[in-house]
Amino acid sequence: MLKKLSQWLLGILLVSALSLPISNTVFAQENAKDQLWLIHEETAKVDMISQYIKTSKDWAAIMHEGELPINFFAFQRSDLHFYYVSPLSSYAAIDSMPIVFQDAIKKIGKDKWSKLMDENNASILSNKDFIIERSSALSYVPKTPRITLDKAGFVHWGFIHYKLDKRQEVMKVLKDWKALYEKYNFPDAYDIFLMGVGGDNNEIIVFDYANNASDYYKNDSDKSKEMKEEEGKLFGEITPYLINMEDYSGRPRHDLNYVAN
Repeated sequence: MLKKLSQWLLGILLVSALSLPISNTVFAQENAKDQLWLIHEETAKVDMISQYIKTSKDWAAIMHEGELPINFFAFQRSDLHFYYVSPLSSYAAIDSMPIVFQDAIKKIGKDKWSKLMDENNASILSNKDFIIERSSALSYVPKTPRITLDKAGFVHWGFIHYKLDKRQEVMKVLKDWKALYEKYNFPDAYDIFLMGVGGDNNEIIVFDYANNASDYYKNDSDKSKEMKEEEGKLFGEITPYLINMEDYSGRPRHDLNYVAN
């Protein structure tokens, strides 16, 4: 989505949310309503990446032992940031998590849990959590998607910071951008997320994907001359309202996913 924007933008995505079904496309694009997502981000230590991957897989396995009612999908950014994404039924669902984990740890055994956590944490440079909300009004879903996320081998995320006093103007341009894609029935989807808790209030997150990197960056060449010209005008409209834009690419890590029993 918004290639000219998202090629500048930033990435996301460990988490835990109480059992809410997750579709194969992760963000359930066929669902017209807005959806909250809990994001847990971990940065792995370069010299301990093997230990990080091993203990992350072990962590998912041990969760099954504890019968945790949690689902998450994992992604790896190219600079070793890992994101674990889970749906939230509401903000109130977060209040139940400490109890859920305490019950799981009792089933797993405190010593076994602590040992794995120590090994996993030793391989992590930093971590943080935040909540975002997918905007159905701003996200674009083609009538017949060229590719769905469960089939994608390449993913891309972006953070856009906009001027606080220009929120309405930014939202208008994003709606116009969606309308442009609908007008030409462009076959590639994109998601727009608004920041909920844990990040800057003036952040917008862009998420899109493709078969692979070359497929993603070739995407623009598939647009008609007219669509490119109209998209260029929208880019010109929105840039005066923005503070900064960063982007990262990566891939799904299906081997680190967890789906509750």
